[in-house]
Amino acid sequence: MAPQDRISRLAQQIGDRLQNASQAPEDIQKGVQQVVRGAFDRLELVSREDFDILMDVLQRTRSRRSSRAPSGQPGSGDRSI
Repeated sequence: MAPQDRISRLAQQIGDRLQNASQAPEDIQKGVQQVVRGAFDRLELVSREDFDILMDVLQRTRSRRSSRAPSGQPGSGDRSI
């Protein structure tokens, strides 16, 4: 699903929760939090720490790979993402 579709769906769900404005503010807040938590869970986000660890592993792997490949051969050099 495209990010724009996810945002639209999230906005729709929040709007649906807010339509019942006669509810207590705590109930509205809990409902919105549930919608937002569900949206973040589906995005499969990672923490900054995990991201940094994975980037370090990727850089070490690329470094080892480039040191093993003869120059001029496919796979030599470091490609940017």
